[in-house]
Amino acid sequence: MNQQGCRGLRVALFSGNYNNVLDGANLTLNRLTGYLLAHGAQVRVFSPTVANPAFVPTGQVVSLPSIPIPGRGEYRLAYRFGQHTKAALDAFAPNLVHVAAPDITGHAAKRFARAQGLPVVASFHTRFETYLSYYGLSALKTRTTKIATDFYNGCDHVYVPSQSAAEALRQDGVHTPLKRWTRGINAGQFTPALRTDAWRDTVGLARDVPIVLFVGRLVKEKGLDLFIATLRTLQQRGTAFQTLIVGDGPERAALSAALPAAHFAGHLGREDIAKAYANADVFFNPSDTETFGNVTLEAMASGLSCLVSDASGSRDLVVHGENGYLAIARDVDSHASFLSSLLTNAALRARFGAESRRLSLGRSWDAVMAELVGHYRLLVPAAPAVQPVQRVAA
Repeated sequence: MNQQGCRGLRVALFSGNYNNVLDGANLTLNRLTGYLLAHGAQVRVFSPTVANPAFVPTGQVVSLPSIPIPGRGEYRLAYRFGQHTKAALDAFAPNLVHVAAPDITGHAAKRFARAQGLPVVASFHTRFETYLSYYGLSALKTRTTKIATDFYNGCDHVYVPSQSAAEALRQDGVHTPLKRWTRGINAGQFTPALRTDAWRDTVGLARDVPIVLFVGRLVKEKGLDLFIATLRTLQQRGTAFQTLIVGDGPERAALSAALPAAHFAGHLGREDIAKAYANADVFFNPSDTETFGNVTLEAMASGLSCLVSDASGSRDLVVHGENGYLAIARDVDSHASFLSSLLTNAALRARFGAESRRLSLGRSWDAVMAELVGHYRLLVPAAPAVQPVQRVAA
């Protein structure tokens, strides 16, 4: 998309934790801001901030008053939409409001947009209602779902990353137009060409034993209980494998205690994480709470066979029996059976890995972002180009 496609857009982007935590949603929103700015739009981000964020934010951020979420202090909850926020909005004068979460300030931003006669859109990043069972809060699921559904039904568009995410929203009663905003991949960064025996020597992993890789936040809602149970089942069966865990979070200590032989790499930078993907053998994502699954797409681009739960997001990426397996969600035996098949069959892994790579190609970030701007333009049409005045000679 050329600059004319974005020029004239003034987007107020509301995020729950724009760069406080390193996760797929936050990285995507920062990438969106960078794309819009590079192509001539104006963007102002409104988000809670912290003294030591996970990464440097893209664009200008207006800090929202916030408190740490009890039990999950790495996340912040913005609790007030005060005069400072309103003044910043008035000064910026947006012509579109984009909200990334149906939280307190998300609702306030929507009310602001409606009062100003501005279009308001939402992007769907997180299935919050699926998190509750992992924290003993299943009784709140109905109420949480209704709040989110009512929020999305008050927007002009809702942007969904996958067909299964769209189906989940429709099942919940969302009738607002759903527009596709999928996710991209840098196929030059994530590539099987980075695979070398020397890498395993460097990190202390054996060359001749297959590696099971997990990448993501170490939090309960990523299905870590299922991850542990599946690997323990294979250990009891005598299946040979190594475990590589990339990422960090509040469950690291518990995960380390449960899987003492696992190799914990922590957070890795851009180049190192690409090498970790390329040098693994099976990517295992047991989460059933995804709306897309950026890490699964990264694993696919890296040429890995994939084992995922048959749940939203994951089932839009992994084709069962072609580039990996879709196991029954939250079923240990199903996951263990498929993982065993992959670990004990190098030819199968190679075939699935090649298909993963093929399926990942063509998902460029520029195309993904241009598609979103096209949705924006349905609500904020581009100003007509000024035609030069034709002067007639006297």
